[in-house]
Amino acid sequence: MPDTDKRRAVSGSARFFTTFASCLLLTASVGRADVFLPEAAKSSGYGPTRVGYSLAYSGACGETVGASISYMSRTDISDALPEALQYARDSVPHLLAKCAEVQTVIVDLRGSAASPPLFYRFEMRRTDDWAPTQLARNVDLADALLQSGYLPMQGPLPISRYSYVRWRDGRLDIVYGNRLHGRMAATHVEKKMITDANPPRVSHYVVRGNWYEIGNEKPDGGCPTSREGYALWGSFSMTLSPWSDRFDVQRRSCADHESDARDERIMFSNLMGSDLRQFGIESFRIGEVLTEGFEASGRFAEDSAAENFADTRQPLHATENLRIYPRAPDLCAHADLDAVYRINSEQRDSAFGGNYTRTIGGLARRIINERCANPLTVSVTNYRNGDAEPWDRMSFQIRPDRPAPFGGDENYLSLIDHRPGKAAKAHDEWLARNVLGPACTDGVFCDLPGGRYLNAVYRGDLDAIRQMDYLYAQSVNEFVGTAMPAGESNNPINQIFGALLNVEEIQLLKDAANKYLYSYAAWGESCLDPGAQARTFIHVEPVIVETDEWGVTTTSGGERYEATYTLNPEFFELRDRVGSYYGARNSDDVRNLPEKAQVYIGIVQMKNAYGCRSDEVKQFERQLRELTARVLDDPGTIPPTTANLPPSIERTMAPPFAAVPAAESIAATRIAMTAPADLPAVAAPAVIATQRTATATAAVETGRTTSTATSPATVAPAGTPAPAATSPLQRQQKINAELAEAGQRYQQEMVELNAAMQLAIRDAGTAEARTAAMAEYQEKLTDIQRRALEETQRIRQQN
Repeated sequence: MPDTDKRRAVSGSARFFTTFASCLLLTASVGRADVFLPEAAKSSGYGPTRVGYSLAYSGACGETVGASISYMSRTDISDALPEALQYARDSVPHLLAKCAEVQTVIVDLRGSAASPPLFYRFEMRRTDDWAPTQLARNVDLADALLQSGYLPMQGPLPISRYSYVRWRDGRLDIVYGNRLHGRMAATHVEKKMITDANPPRVSHYVVRGNWYEIGNEKPDGGCPTSREGYALWGSFSMTLSPWSDRFDVQRRSCADHESDARDERIMFSNLMGSDLRQFGIESFRIGEVLTEGFEASGRFAEDSAAENFADTRQPLHATENLRIYPRAPDLCAHADLDAVYRINSEQRDSAFGGNYTRTIGGLARRIINERCANPLTVSVTNYRNGDAEPWDRMSFQIRPDRPAPFGGDENYLSLIDHRPGKAAKAHDEWLARNVLGPACTDGVFCDLPGGRYLNAVYRGDLDAIRQMDYLYAQSVNEFVGTAMPAGESNNPINQIFGALLNVEEIQLLKDAANKYLYSYAAWGESCLDPGAQARTFIHVEPVIVETDEWGVTTTSGGERYEATYTLNPEFFELRDRVGSYYGARNSDDVRNLPEKAQVYIGIVQMKNAYGCRSDEVKQFERQLRELTARVLDDPGTIPPTTANLPPSIERTMAPPFAAVPAAESIAATRIAMTAPADLPAVAAPAVIATQRTATATAAVETGRTTSTATSPATVAPAGTPAPAATSPLQRQQKINAELAEAGQRYQQEMVELNAAMQLAIRDAGTAEARTAAMAEYQEKLTDIQRRALEETQRIRQQN
């Protein structure tokens, strides 16, 4: 990765962490399993002179062990370094009693509160007689990483928030952890292509290597054998897309990597925009930076079926115009799909039932539910066949956070994220300018969203307003027709409602005037003239009291709505005609159709771009009052002339899909292990002398210096049949069957409970007796719901 690339440049690296990173790195890791050594604790003094030290190690023994020393005193740790480092050296015998074969101890020295908080990192090695060396502050360590070409990113919570990544000389290194104790290293990169696209395009990259940790070991220790001196280590497989804001990592503890090995899942991602601004770093995307480095090195592995996955992947759903593929071999680990369609992206809604998002979300939900157990989300990257770049990417939640007691969540679908690509963003901008007709380019307000409409108001062009109101009315009717349930279009009530919409309600100018008046106060008091007035429209829903045949009384209604308009006197008459207790929607309200959204956004931006007393705004206001009054007195629209119709988008089809090649069956290959990189050297490390103690000398002379040797893992005897594997689909079918059976049982209980409640209400002679019966019914109903939820959880967990 060239250091000169501006996308990789990190400006002000010292400032980056001098004021902030120290407090980030100080935060204790949630996963850390420290073991406190009380025999190493030391305290002296009394009252203001009291000083205390304590030692804890990371809970696992290897050649390299992580430890932390806490220092409590009214003196800052920086002023007590010689004494603290001497304590660290004196404490080695206590650590050796637990970990006799340790060769290197990496120590974090944390003091009492400082501003900003900081800690020191240093090492003690057996070969150096345990003398503290490589002393550096956390701010120096972080700054050294940045100076060495590492880029900051968000790390895998809860281990750490910020981590650092670098691709150099065909090698990927990641440093993570609140104390920078975690390492990932890899030289194995696979490039995955989608070959049925024309031209072929990159699907994703897979990076495989190993990870090493001290300080985050599990409570039961590390691995059976240490590696590279680390008691806890393992292998990982990272899937990285150039267009994604995050990349997932599957980690396996204490084992070399096999292509089908899976253990835990962690995630790295881009820094958020607020972080970039705060740290003074130029905007970049980790995925793009790394893939550019991959391409420059050209080091791609091509020696197994898994590495040729994109060439031979089979569609999970295939029709004449749509194919859906797994994005990576481990579908259930990543729940990520590629959708490739033949229709041009601008027209895909019309080709897929009027709503492509709903269609593709339903298909993705079915595909994942059939193949994976208990999936929560699924993501789909959408392409037109032959396009090199995705049009957009969608993420869906496919089951609720709280499952229904009796099941029935199989149709749940919620769009939780939508990220348009470059072409989609350009199309949205073009559509915004042309949604009400050809975009105006040479008039007042034409540079604003909805500029064609705002300019027509400014010019007092009522015919143009009525033509654009017609386009908006057509859009509303199309939306109502699409949203109306099938079979109800001939309902007389719906026909009357549609007729009223066509004649009376669909007047974009009326809505625009209301929006302008309601948001007028946003300009501030300097725009208000003598006689300005605030009027509040208030509406309270009527209260309805109902008593059923069992004497049960319910109350509804009573909701209060209000909206305040603060305006100059010339707007009072128009305010009284268009204002209401609802006020006006926000410009970014998702319920606004595109035509209304553009006009509303333009009105809001007008207040930022033009002064409230400018000639342009004053003429706009005069015309707005006059035109709106004329439309209210004489409602109606005019079909637009051909010249005033929005530009149309021609529907085109890509060539038919290519035949899918047969997938080859080749055994997975073992991935070579990669050792971790050392942290970059810190400039001018502090050197403070300490004395070797007699106890420490004895420990050194008796301690073993060879690597830990343990027996190999237990292997099943030859000929032992392997247990039959249950596929995710079979497991999900079993869960569904058990949930359905439980649902029927509890449903029957509810039927019987309802029947008993009705008898009890009928036989109750007084209001008190009826109240008591209702209370008992509610208590029993709650018990049924509780037991149903517990049964549901039990079924899902045991399967």
